[in-house]
Amino acid sequence: MQHAGRGRGLKALVIHGRTPDEVAAIMAAVNEGDALAVALYRNGECPECKGHEFHPGPFGGLSENIRCAQCGAKFWIGAPFDPKPVSNSDVVFDLSRRFDLREYFTPDPPRGASRVS
Repeated sequence: MQHAGRGRGLKALVIHGRTPDEVAAIMAAVNEGDALAVALYRNGECPECKGHEFHPGPFGGLSENIRCAQCGAKFWIGAPFDPKPVSNSDVVFDLSRRFDLREYFTPDPPRGASRVS
């Protein structure tokens, strides 16, 4: 099992070298009826607590598990697919690392938003 940031970071997994126009098209296609997709992909926030900081988790292919650093909610993400809640143990998440989800999904990331470090 690997964690994001070891070799590949979240942006590489989610964006996979896509151009900004391709990323914008994916975000425009977010399923508006899926509250998780809108919160995570469009707003870059936890749907449970509105926090923006997440811990990276296991990843593979186009997807990754992330854990909210504020409330501990866990999600499977893999744009352009709709995210799902997961119930993995905290042990599979790298709790020593954080990133601001807005840096990867919102069109205008906040100043000073941190990448996985």
